[in-house]
Amino acid sequence: MASSISKDVNHIVKFDGSSFPLWKFGCWLLLEQQNPIQIVDGRETLPEETKNEEDEITNMDAINNWKQRDVLARSYLIATIEKQPQRTLLNCRTAFEMWTRLTSHLQCAAENKHLLQKQFYDYKYKPGIYWSAQIVHQQSLGNKKTDQHCCSKLLMIFLKY
Repeated sequence: MASSISKDVNHIVKFDGSSFPLWKFGCWLLLEQQNPIQIVDGRETLPEETKNEEDEITNMDAINNWKQRDVLARSYLIATIEKQPQRTLLNCRTAFEMWTRLTSHLQCAAENKHLLQKQFYDYKYKPGIYWSAQIVHQQSLGNKKTDQHCCSKLLMIFLKY
C-alpha cells in the first residue's frame, strides 16, 4: 500500500509552505479520482453503529469501508506535505479534520502574505515625515517578511530620492 500511495502522489507538488494553491489543486484531483473526497470534504461521516436484538453491530462493513477510505485520504495528504507543515496535523483524527485545518489555516496565511507583500511594496515615501519613522514602518513590515526584503525595499526607496 505504501508504494501505491507513493506512486499515486509522485506527480503532486509537495506542500512546503509556499505552494499551497498548486498543492491543493493536485490533492483535490487525486482525492476525487481515488474516491475518498466525500470523507475529506465532510459530506460523508463515520456511520453510527447499528445493532440488532443480539447486540451485534449490523453495519460493520460500512464502518470499516469508511475507516479504510479515511486512512487512504489521510495517507495521501501526509504523503504530499513536507515535515514542517505536517506538524500542524498531529492532533487531527480524520481526513476531514486535516483538510479543514490545512485549507483554513494555510488559505488565511497565503492571503495575509499577499496583503503584507502588497503593503510592503506599495509603500511610498511621504514628504514631511522623518526618514527614521518611515524606516521603522518598513522594518515592521519587513520583520513580518524577512530583513533581506526590507533592506532591498528601503534601498529602492532611498535611491529614488
